Amino acid sequence: MNNLKQFNGTGVALVTPFKKNGEVDYASLEKLVKHVISGGVEYLVALGTTAESVTLTKEEKVSVFKTICKVSGNKTLLF
Repeated sequence: MNNLKQFNGTGVALVTPFKKNGEVDYASLEKLVKHVISGGVEYLVALGTTAESVTLTKEEKVSVFKTICKVSGNKTLLF
């Protein structure tokens, strides 16, 4: 038996919103996380391919992850 937690229900792979100048738009990211949680998702997928993670610096990835954690509270995160 493996130690991976089973995921059931609906999960959302989060995108990373950007400003026109290419910076991460953290205010929009917070709104996005709140929106999908209010829609009833059971888990969030952070920093996957839909999040443009290959274009983010290490520091941006950490900041994005911390922002998602702060806003999501007890929601399960995959990354």
